[in-house]
Amino acid sequence: MPPVVLAVAAVVAYSAAYYYVAAALFVAAVAMASPDVPDYDNESANPLAAQELSTTANQPRKVIYGETVVGGQIIGYRKLEQGETEYHYFAIHIAGHPCESVEVYEIDGVTPAEFGGAVGAVFHLGDQTTAHAQAVQYIQDWTTEHVGFGLTNAYVKVKIDPEIFPTGVNQIKFKVRGKPVYDPRKDTTAGGEGEQRATDSSTWAWSDNPILCTYDYIRNYGYRPIPLRRIPWDFAALTANYCDTVVEYTDTNGDTQSERRFTCNGVINSTLKPGDSLKYLLSSSGARIYRPGGKIYIKPAMYGGPSTVTLTPDDFVEQPNYQPHRPEKEKTNLVRGEYVEPDLKYQVTDAPVTFGANYAQDDGTELDSNLKLYFTNRSTIAQRLQKRQLERSQAGFTSQVSLQGIRLDVVPGAVLRYVDTQTGVDREFIVQDYRVDVSKRRTILAIEEEHIELYQDDFTITEINIPANTSLPDTTNISPVENINYTPTPNDSHRQGFLTWSHPTPSSVRRYIALLVRIPDDGWYHSETPLSPTLDVKNLAAGNYSALISAENRFDKRSVAPVFSFNVGLPSTPTNTPLKFDILPGRVIIVGPELPNSSATYEWRYSFTDDFDSALIAADGTGVTIVGTRQDDTLYLWYRLKEGDLVDPNWIQLVIPHLIGLTSDEIRPDVIAGITLPSLPNTLLDTISGFSQWLNDQDYYNEELEAGQISLFEDIQMVNDALAIVDEKTTTVGVEVGLVSAKVAQAFRAISSDRMSRAILESKLQSQFGDLSSVYLKTVDLYTSAGAARASDLTQLGVTVGNVNAKAESNLILIAEEEAARISDINERRIATEAVDAKAVNSLQLIADEEQARIEDIEQRRLATEAVDAKADNSLELIATEKQARIDDIETRRVATAAVDAKADNALQLIADEEQARIDDIEQRRVATEAVDAKAVSALSLIATETQARIDDIEQRRVATVDATAKADNALSLIADEEDARIQLGQQLTTTFNNSLASYVKQSELFSGAGAARASDLNTVSARVGNSSVASQITSFKNAQIGYENGSGNWVQGAAFAQAFSEVKITGSLGNNLSIYSYFEAIEDELGQVSGEIQFAVNNDGRITGVFVKGSSTQSVLTFVGNSIRIVATNGTTLMSVNASTNRMTIYADGEFTGNLRSASMDTIGTNFMEVKRPSGFGSQGLWYWYGPKSLTSGGDPNLNYCTKANASIWYDTTGGSYFGGGLSGGAFYAAMTSSVKTLNPEVRTGVFSTNGNSKKVVVTFSRDARKRDYNFSGSLASKSVSIKARIHRAVGGSESFSAIGSLVTFNGTVTYEDQRGDGLGVLSVETLDGSYTYVDSDSRTSDFEYKIVTSNQTTEHTTAQVTQQLLSVVSTEV
Repeated sequence: MPPVVLAVAAVVAYSAAYYYVAAALFVAAVAMASPDVPDYDNESANPLAAQELSTTANQPRKVIYGETVVGGQIIGYRKLEQGETEYHYFAIHIAGHPCESVEVYEIDGVTPAEFGGAVGAVFHLGDQTTAHAQAVQYIQDWTTEHVGFGLTNAYVKVKIDPEIFPTGVNQIKFKVRGKPVYDPRKDTTAGGEGEQRATDSSTWAWSDNPILCTYDYIRNYGYRPIPLRRIPWDFAALTANYCDTVVEYTDTNGDTQSERRFTCNGVINSTLKPGDSLKYLLSSSGARIYRPGGKIYIKPAMYGGPSTVTLTPDDFVEQPNYQPHRPEKEKTNLVRGEYVEPDLKYQVTDAPVTFGANYAQDDGTELDSNLKLYFTNRSTIAQRLQKRQLERSQAGFTSQVSLQGIRLDVVPGAVLRYVDTQTGVDREFIVQDYRVDVSKRRTILAIEEEHIELYQDDFTITEINIPANTSLPDTTNISPVENINYTPTPNDSHRQGFLTWSHPTPSSVRRYIALLVRIPDDGWYHSETPLSPTLDVKNLAAGNYSALISAENRFDKRSVAPVFSFNVGLPSTPTNTPLKFDILPGRVIIVGPELPNSSATYEWRYSFTDDFDSALIAADGTGVTIVGTRQDDTLYLWYRLKEGDLVDPNWIQLVIPHLIGLTSDEIRPDVIAGITLPSLPNTLLDTISGFSQWLNDQDYYNEELEAGQISLFEDIQMVNDALAIVDEKTTTVGVEVGLVSAKVAQAFRAISSDRMSRAILESKLQSQFGDLSSVYLKTVDLYTSAGAARASDLTQLGVTVGNVNAKAESNLILIAEEEAARISDINERRIATEAVDAKAVNSLQLIADEEQARIEDIEQRRLATEAVDAKADNSLELIATEKQARIDDIETRRVATAAVDAKADNALQLIADEEQARIDDIEQRRVATEAVDAKAVSALSLIATETQARIDDIEQRRVATVDATAKADNALSLIADEEDARIQLGQQLTTTFNNSLASYVKQSELFSGAGAARASDLNTVSARVGNSSVASQITSFKNAQIGYENGSGNWVQGAAFAQAFSEVKITGSLGNNLSIYSYFEAIEDELGQVSGEIQFAVNNDGRITGVFVKGSSTQSVLTFVGNSIRIVATNGTTLMSVNASTNRMTIYADGEFTGNLRSASMDTIGTNFMEVKRPSGFGSQGLWYWYGPKSLTSGGDPNLNYCTKANASIWYDTTGGSYFGGGLSGGAFYAAMTSSVKTLNPEVRTGVFSTNGNSKKVVVTFSRDARKRDYNFSGSLASKSVSIKARIHRAVGGSESFSAIGSLVTFNGTVTYEDQRGDGLGVLSVETLDGSYTYVDSDSRTSDFEYKIVTSNQTTEHTTAQVTQQLLSVVSTEV
């Protein structure tokens, strides 16, 4: 029966839940999609393991959901004799939680129908308040305190009868209807019908619904408790209904049967990791978990469509990556399942195999997979899940797409439709993964095809392509390429030409395959795989070729390859790359340009006269060597490209003059002296003579240069000193004038405008404010004219000062730059001369000449600079003279400005009067709104007094109340609109006049006391509930202005200041207040420095929790305020936490610390030991290091009072003393043992050890920690006391006869209660008990010794299953 109607309903609520979460959080969370079913080989997960009857103390904790068969743990036993009949009496623990019902299923294979009255049983289902009377009577040490609150126990009495139980009693199995779970469908406060409540486990009821059981598990037994707010109960109710829906199927006899779609029946074993246990629960309904927005959505195997979002290629940043089929390793066409069959005594049984023959034929082989459905107890449900697994693996169209922007409508689990007309994709997909690249503003989705046919309830394999392949093109039939063409490029040296082509659907092509074959075919070919429709042709011999080009799509399918013929002709002789040649005595070596291909070569001709016809022919090749050259001959060379019989008809000529011969008629000194080398302007004799003279004069030149440099540096220093004085004077006057200029510029910055701005402003103000606009315009004109005059004066003054500074600085910089260049040039020339270059002689003289010219030029510049300084002094005197006159003029203008301000105040008073009228109108509207609210409160009060019988009438009144509230909101909206209209003027002026005149309007409002660029809003709703008043309030405030009052009460003129404030506040019925606010501030101080501040905080009656940020050019501070600060990964894992209340920081992640830890305290706590380091020392014995048995305080810290030298295995003290007590220490014997059993009154023995007859120090330690979470707690939260007594017993000589020594010692502890019912987590009780005791045994016998610690009278508030740790240790050290 297709779940069409239910699926449609599902997606409505499902999608609505997603959209709500996404919109609220703004940033979507990454989904963690669980696999459909687990496939583990963990034997502890097998249901048979839970059916064993155990006698060991430490048993895995069991959580039972639905109905199944389990064993138990024997926690008490006695063999009874009643008259002549003997009985076995068992106390058996079944589950650590309440159960619906328990009955004996079988004993050693014997059913209740077979053993009849030979067996009697009483069951405590977790609601018991007293201990079982028979257990107290029959079992030793069983007291009235052995109640087992909240536990399910069985008390079974079995007659000893060899005829019924010939081998005794070895196994007892119980049929259990397990844990009650919360069902939102039966909770009127969650939209259901009934008395169940999420925070009250006493109202819950038994259910085998897989959704309800899974939510119960993650709430109570996962890695950490899940708060109620993270569970979408409306979605849980929807999916629970889907699982409970009765569906029909055809049985093996052909009859129509019905059953609920999915159920959950099995046992969770605490030896499994919570994540693995969760996967077994999810397997019972084929469910996956999605976690968008911090909420946990458990979606069973159900259709989530139809889609509400459609994507097209226009939404994509880049081409999607399609994968039309799953990889073979992920596919399956044969599924074998295991489930628990009640008719076969709840044994794990193979379900009928689900096989897709057609799928196997397409896949080419059988691809099998196994499902372990340990929470499924019907073969038909198992087959339904197997079919769904097979069909899902075959329908494997997946894709990864990148969307533009940050998308909030496609969160994990949502169903979307993807339409691409070009590739033919038109189908639904489900979002399986989601991540956001904020830096690139894109959303990356991993999507998997979705279709309703994947969720049919019958067992018949569809044997079709699911979903039906819409209009997706046939991947085996890709279109061929078209329009192939070849274009030769004879002038390109890197190629001979290029091929181009086109394709009808280029976006579907991943690459092209191009194959080149020579014609006629001689076996030669060349292939390439270009990504674009073009291919360079290069390195081919001239001739005819065929090109075969095919297209390949992303499914590795290739098109037919059309054949295209083309000819590669002989290219022209390369001219872009010149010949290379070397002239040597008697020869010239020539290398031609790079050949276009390996089949080509060059023809060569040469002559010593410019006569081509008589030129000699050289051998073909890439180069040629001409020998027999004579002194000063000229070589004439011709060359051209040749390939086979094809020859370039054009020859290229090269002329090489000044050849070198091999011999001379006579070698004489005067001939050698007269040789002129190509790189020297003079003869060899003149060059050598000049070089000798240079060597003689080198020292002289160096001394002259050094003296010139020193003199030059002294001159530069004098210029620098003079310029420094000029700079100081200029700066002083510039600062004073700048201060005046800044004040005037700030006063008139916003009021300068040209004539067109004045006309536009007049038109705008006239159209919106009528006659009132003239007041503004007059004020603007006055400010504009005054500001323009003052700006002109100050500008001219600044130009004069600036010119003086600029000219002086320019001269100084020019001198410094030229000096640096001169020194660099001198060094380069000196290095060149040291290399004994033949050019050094003449170059040195040039350097000297240029240096003298530079020195003369520098002297001229220095004189010019002194003249400029003199002019600068005269300018500064003029500036000082004009300064006072300008200040007087400024004062006159300030008085005029005050007069203008007075006129502006009159105009602003008119605005203030209008503003007061608006405020009065707002007050009247507020009163009207409160009247509406009062009526709404009255209506709600009447509703509260109605009985259950008038629920329908209450709903009608609630709707009426909502309508009244909406009208009130409309009234508030009208008020806000009027306030916005006033602010709009400033926005329009900002847009029209580039902020200049709009700034004046803002300043005018500031002068009138109305505030600067301010927009605020306040929405308040209040009501009375009973006798208490409650209120909700939303406040927003924005402010931007020029000038503000600083912390000292002084007005900072002309500085920028902007704020934004938003607050959400509630007042509860108990008078408690909570507000959430954000605050932004940007400010400029008196010195022009800018800074900013951001605050995000929660204020709960003065208790602040938040983040505070301050930043400026000198400060960057980030402050976190809160008693507990955590850093959590995206998957929910806590990486680091800081608790201010306990002054603790915990780091959960691995890492590396590369710094130094100085005097660091450190505690290492193991299972049975602990290590304490305190470099500053601790305790009365001055220890700084202690190692020994573990002893902790109630807070989990090492008990320092216990850490003494007597109790240590290893210690170091602050005086340098140390001790090692492990094994054999200083000839003394050492023995130790620890018991970790969690049952009451444990014992521990050291084992037999030898002794030298000296005294033996025996240290006894005990520690215990137990915890319980009680959802039905009704007692007092006051702490309670617990205790245990311990005594040392000794055996000597290997005997098993122990005798008590020393005194009986009592260790005391406490039980504290933490109330977490407000978070839906009940009451957590924590029991902590620890202590230590030392006894010195002075027995001097040298026989073997053994000590045993016996405990008794242990009191507790917890069961064994609730004990997290209990350690009893004994350490014996021979003194």
